Order: sequence, then structure tokens, then C-alpha cells
Amino acid sequence: MDTRTNDSIEDLIRRLRCIEGKSEGIYLSLGATFPRLSAEADRSSAEARHAIGKVAAVRARRGQRLELEEFLASSSKVIDVLAVRDSRFLGSVDEGVRRLSGLDGIIKRVRADSEEMELISLNAMTVALKSGNAGRAFSIITDELKRLSGRTIQVTVDIEYKGANLLDSFRQLKAMLERMTAARDLFFGGVRSTLGGGFERLGSDIDSVMTEFGELTEKAEAVKAPITGIMQSMQWQDIIRQSLDHVVISLGESAQEAGTSLVDDLAFTAATLKLSGELVEDIEKKVHESACSLENDVERLVGVVESLERERAEFVGQFSAGGGERATERDDSAAYLSGKGKTVSYALALSERVETLNDEFKALATILVRFKNIVVASRIETARSRGLLRKSNTVYAMERLTERIEMDIGEATTLTRSFIKSAKAEIDGYACDREAADRALGMVLPRIEETFLHLKDSQEQACAAVASFRLYTDDFITVVAEARKGVAELRFIDSELHAMRSELAAIERAHVVEIEAVGGVDLSDYSIKSERLKSMIDRFTIFTHKEAAGKVGHFDVETGVDTGVTLF
Repeated sequence: MDTRTNDSIEDLIRRLRCIEGKSEGIYLSLGATFPRLSAEADRSSAEARHAIGKVAAVRARRGQRLELEEFLASSSKVIDVLAVRDSRFLGSVDEGVRRLSGLDGIIKRVRADSEEMELISLNAMTVALKSGNAGRAFSIITDELKRLSGRTIQVTVDIEYKGANLLDSFRQLKAMLERMTAARDLFFGGVRSTLGGGFERLGSDIDSVMTEFGELTEKAEAVKAPITGIMQSMQWQDIIRQSLDHVVISLGESAQEAGTSLVDDLAFTAATLKLSGELVEDIEKKVHESACSLENDVERLVGVVESLERERAEFVGQFSAGGGERATERDDSAAYLSGKGKTVSYALALSERVETLNDEFKALATILVRFKNIVVASRIETARSRGLLRKSNTVYAMERLTERIEMDIGEATTLTRSFIKSAKAEIDGYACDREAADRALGMVLPRIEETFLHLKDSQEQACAAVASFRLYTDDFITVVAEARKGVAELRFIDSELHAMRSELAAIERAHVVEIEAVGGVDLSDYSIKSERLKSMIDRFTIFTHKEAAGKVGHFDVETGVDTGVTLF
């Protein structure tokens, strides 16, 4: 055998030893991967169930739910009492607005009558002045009448102005009450739906989470089948290692000269090269099958993991994005309390201003007495003076206007006193009720705030527990990646063996040509010395390889083999 062929064989042996070491390392690594995958799968399952337990722990106990229902019921009673008080006071303020609006019409009539009285007094004064001495006394009376009419007009203007301001103030009070009650309704009206409904929704969300995560956890068990498949693939390691040893043995023998004839040595080398090529082809097939099987199991494993991780991430994302309504900080109670305080203070100040309206009507009553006196004096004066007899109609008109003014002032005074009495009583009563209401609220509001915080905390715990849920640990994902890497390395060895088989075939063909050139021998008709080949295959541990060697050397291999020999 020439030096070049021998060098090629030595290079092949070196590379085969390298492949043997690499393949053994890959299979050992994959073999170590199996228990790690199994352990991490179990740990993943345990951690997933622990996460489900954390979600379940957020659910309120039955006793807590009953306590919440009792608290909400008692709170509703307090709220209902406040609503009745606020509604009653709002009704009284609304009635006050109605009464003040009616008073405005009466004052306008008094003012109109006073203006008419002023015109009558001017006409009477003109007649008195024309009557000379006879009308001197009457002119003094009409002058006083004119002055009183002017005074009445001024008082009514003041009352109109103050009444309008008072009416506007009561309307403002009404608006404040309406805003306050709206804030109350916004807060207390949402307490039951937000707290009771919030815990109910939280419970429903948790049920949904536990169902979904329970199903995902069960599906996650599907990784165990491909993990078992990976382990079963480890049986190839020993067979491939032994097969590589057989190739090395065969190539090692082919490189040695037996000292017989040159043709016999060349023929033996050709036979061992042919056998080595067949063995390498068999090894390539086994590595390929092993890599395909491993790749199939690993990709099944990856497919399960990625599919379930997408389901998990989608569900977690939906839950975190608003799978359930989240409780938020509420300041409506503060708005209600602040509005109530401002309303009471404003109402008390308004109560003081109501009293001033009564003083204005007292001034009108005093003027009315003077009107009556002047009318009497006018009647006497016209009766005494014949020159003034024709002014009796004027005096009659004065009497009629005075009576009308008296009636209007009386009605207005009665209305005002009634209004003042009821308005002041309602305002003072509402102010007194505020202390009792504040005490009741002082007991309810902190508990409501505490329950809101508890709900919010529970929701945040649920969100955190859901967000932390993992089907597989990070280490499990790492080990899966390592298994994938091992498959890729096996694929590389597969390609190396394929290239090596091609090289062996080329060396064999070149060697056959050399034999035919040197000895003029056709190997198809040449019988090699089988004893040397038989001695070589006695070192083989795989029966099929012995059979392959027998076919190459044209001898039969006994079916009975030594103990410990691998049958394949």
C-alpha cells in the first residue's frame, strides 16, 4: 500500500476517534439533559400550582363576604338617613325660593300703588294751591302724602333689591345642595356596586384564572412524552460508539501488512476498506435516525412550550389590561363632606340676612299708619271747606289705594314672617343635624375607605399573582435550548460521516485500481485469506457488523456469539 493511502487511512482513524469523542460527549450531555428536563418539568408544575394557590388565596373567605354584606347594609341605612335629611332641606329651600318669588309680585303691587298715590297727591296739591287760603291746610296734607308716597316707593325699591338678592342667594343655596347631593349619590351610590360588585367580579376573575391556569398546567404535562422520547434516544450512544470502534479496528487492520503476498495484502486492504465504508454508512444511518428522532422530540417539546406560553401570555395580558374592573382612589366622599360644610355655613349666614327683610316691612307698616292718618285728615279738611268738596273723589281714591297698600303689606308681612320662621327653623335644624350626620359618617367613611383599600390591594395581589404565573421555569427553557443545540451538533456529525463515507469509497476505488495494475487480478474473482478477516471481526461486538464482514470475506458467521456481545 502506498504512503498516500496509508496517510489517508490514518487521517480517517484520527477523525473517527474525534467523532467518537464528540458523539459520546453529545449523548452524555443529552443523557444528563433528561433528568434535568424531568426535574425542571416537575418543578415548573409545582411552581405553576403554587402560583394558582397564590391567586386562590386572594379570594375573600365566606365569612369576609358575609361581613362585607352586613357592613354594606348598615352603611346603606346611614346613607338613607342622610339622603332623607338632604332631600327634606332641599325641599324647604325650594319652597323658600317659591315664596320669595311670590313676595316679589306683592312688592311690585305696593310700589305701583305708591307711585299712583304720589300722582294723586300731586294733583290734590295743585287743586289746594288754586283754592287759596281755603286750601292751605289741604296743601300741607297733600305735601305730606307726596313725601310718604316717595318714602314708600324708596322702601319698596330697597325691598325689591334685597328680596332679589335673597332670592338669588336661596337659588345659590339650592344649587350648592344639588351639587352636594350629587357628590353624595356619586360616592354612596357607587359604594355597593364598587365594593360588593368589585369583590364579586374579583371572585369571578379568580375563578376564571384558576380554571384557565389549571387547564394550562394540565396541558403543560404534555412535555413529558417528548422528554421520555429524548431519553429513549440515548440507547443509540453505545451502539454508535461500538460501531465507530469497529471502523477504527477495520481501518487499523487495513493499514498493516501481514507479510504474505503483495496481492493478498492489497486484497485484504480492499476488503477492509469496503467493510469500513459499509460500517460508516451504517453509523451514518444510525446517527441520522438518532438525530431525526431527537429533533422530532425536541421540536415537539419546543412546540408545546411555545404554544402554551402564547396562551399564557395572551390570558395574562388580557387580565392585566382590564380583564376585571380595578378599584381606584375615590374622593367623592371628601367632595360631599366639603360641600356639606360649605352649604351649612352659607345657610346659616343666609338665615341672618332673612331677618333684615322683616325690618323693611316694619318700616312699611309705620308708613302705612301715617297714610291712614293723612287720609283721615284729608277727609276732615274736605268736609270743612266747601271749596274742597269737589276733591272728595281724590280722597276716596287715596282711601282705596291706602286699603290696597295695607292689604298688600299685610299679605307680604304675613308671608315674610312665615317664610322667616320656617326657613330659619329648617336651616337651624339642618345645621344641628350636621353634627349627628358627621358622627355617623365618621363611623362609616373610614370603614368604606379601608374596604376600598382592601379591594384595591386584593386586585393588585391577584394581578401580581397572575403576572408571576409561569408554566415552565427559566432553567427548563435553558435545558430545552441545550437539547436543541445537541441535536444540531449531531446533525453536523451526520454530515461528517457522510463526507467520510465518500472518502472511503474513493480510497477503495483507487486501491482496486492499484491491485489490478500491480497483480493483474480481478477482485471479483479473487478469494482473500479469510482467517485474518475472521480474527479481526472476533473483536467486533455487534453481530450485524460480523455478518457484513462475512459477506465481504465470503465466509459464514456463526449465529452463536460470545456473552456480552451486542446483537443489533
